[in-house]
Amino acid sequence: MVDYIIIFSTIFIVIYLTHYLYGYFQQEHYHPFKMLKHFKLYYFELTQVFFLIGIYTIFLLYLITNMWYWIIFLLFFYLGLYYKTSKNFIKIKYTKRTIRYFLLYYVLITFILLTSIIYKDIYVVLMLVVNPVIILINFYLLYPLEKLINKRYVKKAYQKLNKIRARKIAVVGSYGKTSTKNFIDTLLSTKYFVKTSKNSVNTLMGITKMINEDIEIYDDILLFELAATHKNDIYDLTNLVEPEIVILTGITYQHTSTFKTIENIINEKMKVLTSKSLKAVIINDDCEYLKNYNYPKHLKLIRCSIKNSDCEYYYDGDFIYHKQISLATIKPNIYGDGNKSNYLLAVVTSLYLGLDIDMIKDKSALIKSAPHRLEVRKKDNLVIVDNSYSSNIVGFENSLKFLKEHKELKVIITPGIVDLGKYTKMINERAAAMLLDIDVILIRNESSIYISNYLDKHRKEYKMFNSFKEAYSFVLSNYQEAIVLIENDLPENYLRG
Repeated sequence: MVDYIIIFSTIFIVIYLTHYLYGYFQQEHYHPFKMLKHFKLYYFELTQVFFLIGIYTIFLLYLITNMWYWIIFLLFFYLGLYYKTSKNFIKIKYTKRTIRYFLLYYVLITFILLTSIIYKDIYVVLMLVVNPVIILINFYLLYPLEKLINKRYVKKAYQKLNKIRARKIAVVGSYGKTSTKNFIDTLLSTKYFVKTSKNSVNTLMGITKMINEDIEIYDDILLFELAATHKNDIYDLTNLVEPEIVILTGITYQHTSTFKTIENIINEKMKVLTSKSLKAVIINDDCEYLKNYNYPKHLKLIRCSIKNSDCEYYYDGDFIYHKQISLATIKPNIYGDGNKSNYLLAVVTSLYLGLDIDMIKDKSALIKSAPHRLEVRKKDNLVIVDNSYSSNIVGFENSLKFLKEHKELKVIITPGIVDLGKYTKMINERAAAMLLDIDVILIRNESSIYISNYLDKHRKEYKMFNSFKEAYSFVLSNYQEAIVLIENDLPENYLRG
């Protein structure tokens, strides 16, 4: 009886830990190598709990039988693991892929459970150690099937697109994609039926799902946001979408953890220019990487700027100019240079597609910042500037520039800038140099440690917390009147790293 209790208890713990790790696997978009740091932390937590509970219960060896000792040990072990992992537990999204994974997983667990019962063997305890291996085994067993399923969906989406005469626009860049896409959608809906990818859907399978489920035969404009975290992501998306118009919002160091160098990022983004249907490229000329890129000679380039009045299109925050001739006075309800740049790209795209400037001006009254992208709101006597969706050095600088235009006491809550690979230290120290004259609240992770080290060297005081919730509560409790910038709100996979 006792050995059965041990077997079932262990299986229960293993199932819990598998769901715990799978949440991170899903958040990492099923990239096995990105899971290595989570596996390392898993073993650290497992070992930590094992020794703590082992020391606590060692005296029980002298009081009870060996089997009962293991039962009590497993009980405390589970409670210890739950305490260590519950605060980082990520809610799993139950997609068809997830269901397939857990069906295979429970077949394996059932087999192990039955063999343990039949042979009355508690080797099942070893599954606590090999649990990450089981996750990877299941992933690789299902990988060929997932590839076939994805390929079928992509083919279906491609065939559907070929039957539709809608004009296709792709927004590409390291930052500003969603805001630019939303601004374009708002302006073009004056004249056209526009279908766009929702929120920040920008991966191959996300775009494929949008095409298969949302696009209608009567749509005039199809507006896509294309993103890359690995080599050939943009190439695959471009082959599917084949855009007629490409909008380049800007390039910076994001995703150098996978692309390694800024040159690789540029080369990846520019694969969108291989589209067979491409007729025009609308460029944010304020980004040096875009400004100086050697574009193919046959492409029609339309350059836009909020800094250089000599550019083909220029916006100073009040007037929009075309070749230094004023087109209109327009001032939508948006904040910061980043949003102004995104708005100009949207205006130029709309002009290219046949909207007149008066229509654009009227519709611009509906323009507003995308959620969590320099979104301004009031909280009692505090002004909250929510730029928490993500962060890059360009957005960081633009957000701080906007913050410092105000007279109120200035506060920033940030975990720093992530996904920078070998540039992590350099970029976060560059960000830290801009924080010396404001109140700094940091959220602990690898990036914020570089910021804190820089601030220590310059004898700048700051506060450090383990979570955004703790940091935000501190600000609400300790600041009566201030303007508070929330710059980046990281998912758990970064806060664990």
